[in-house]
Amino acid sequence: MSFAEAIQHGWENHDKDPGGVFERARAGIELLEEAGQVPALAKLLFHVGAEHLGKPRETLLALKALQHRKLCGPTSQESVALARTIAACHLCFDDSGAAGAALSAAGATGSSDRGIVHTLAAGVLAARGDAASAKDHLDHAVLLSERGDTPADLARAIASTANNIAASLEEVPGLDTDSRALLHEAAKLARRFWELAGNWTHVERAEYRLSSACCKLGMADDAVRHAEECLAICVKNEADAAETFFAQEIRARAHTLAGNRQEAVNSFESARELVGQITDPGMRSWCEETLEKLARTVGA
Repeated sequence: MSFAEAIQHGWENHDKDPGGVFERARAGIELLEEAGQVPALAKLLFHVGAEHLGKPRETLLALKALQHRKLCGPTSQESVALARTIAACHLCFDDSGAAGAALSAAGATGSSDRGIVHTLAAGVLAARGDAASAKDHLDHAVLLSERGDTPADLARAIASTANNIAASLEEVPGLDTDSRALLHEAAKLARRFWELAGNWTHVERAEYRLSSACCKLGMADDAVRHAEECLAICVKNEADAAETFFAQEIRARAHTLAGNRQEAVNSFESARELVGQITDPGMRSWCEETLEKLARTVGA
């Protein structure tokens, strides 16, 4: 198996076997042969070890072992990518001094580097259930993004992390006050920063996420407003059947929450018609399952 295949295998299996993927990735540190392989392995180690397993200390040790291989030039792009993950682990322990030192050693002292590190830490802390700290780190990343023109890589990092946090929190029952605040803020940030860093599909899906978050939080008027915008973007850009299906699905949920039964039923019927136009078997199956749940929600 090539290095690229091993990394791909890790990503494909990290949800169902995070422990095994982490151990195999850690064992692979000694097998690396060139600097270009370092960022991909560091990213996998960090995501699985710190976020999925909730073991930032073990992850930090693995990342430092990778750094000690000295495959990268001290201030190369590869070293910067690795330093960001190391610094993020330090921030998870509230050790900003060590985080700053890790970045400085790689020459990564710009607002973009520091902001990306805060987004990485936010993802770990949110997964750990520390919503207040996760929100603080997201807010810090946003402040750094506002120093002059927002760097594209930082905007993407904020948008992607915020979206992932919001999507995860939506699945959690009985959110506490801090988690509710984080859900709403993360969904809003995803929408704001995909406008800067993404294309119309990113923005449309961010509207979906924000509407869905508002449904979770019982914010009916906002849920409807963002669902309508999600659908409008699909119509404007002639989105395919699957994309439009989910726009109709969230519109039905939002109008159900708002008590607008006829509008909800209209979107449900539109979603049902769209399923028949979806040709990809996997996507069609997913949409059929979603439609069954939607029928129960709408009462159709």
